[in-house]
Amino acid sequence: MHELQSRFRVIQGFPRSFKKGDGVSIILTSSSKLSDTERQLSSTLYEHGVDDKGFAIVRSRGDNALFGDFSTKQMKERLGIKGSRALADFLPTVTLKAKEFAAAITDFNVRKLNIKGVQPIGDEHVRNNKDVRAVLAKSNIMPEDLPAEEDIQKLERRVTSQDKKLLKTEGGLKRLDVADAS
Repeated sequence: MHELQSRFRVIQGFPRSFKKGDGVSIILTSSSKLSDTERQLSSTLYEHGVDDKGFAIVRSRGDNALFGDFSTKQMKERLGIKGSRALADFLPTVTLKAKEFAAAITDFNVRKLNIKGVQPIGDEHVRNNKDVRAVLAKSNIMPEDLPAEEDIQKLERRVTSQDKKLLKTEGGLKRLDVADAS
């Protein structure tokens, strides 16, 4: 995830080819925010007695709750995601935001209530994911039924490529001064 975030920060520095608010910008931003929130949650969990293996268990249980009892592996199969690729790299924006919201609530409550250990924190994360799922369901959004989005890594490469092309084009254009325009 660190690599993804580093690449995204580079992309953020070149907002030429995609305007703020377009679908690509929104999904890249959502992916980055999820990554940041999960990194914060990981740090909080470590402070509360959960190691890397425990964090993976907590995340997996949360996914299971958000995706209506489908495991991460089952969701990857449903969406046609190959082996080691991350599920989040193919999720639609609404699902990325749902995962981020549930993770942020878990982080907040673990700190506020001083919850410790894999099982109690996992229970908290499941509860938060179920609550977020219920909110989505009120709008007839079932995360497990949503189609996969374009691979985030492909989107990043396309943005980077288009930005490089724009920079080349911009670099080759003669700059007009205000005096030249009159």
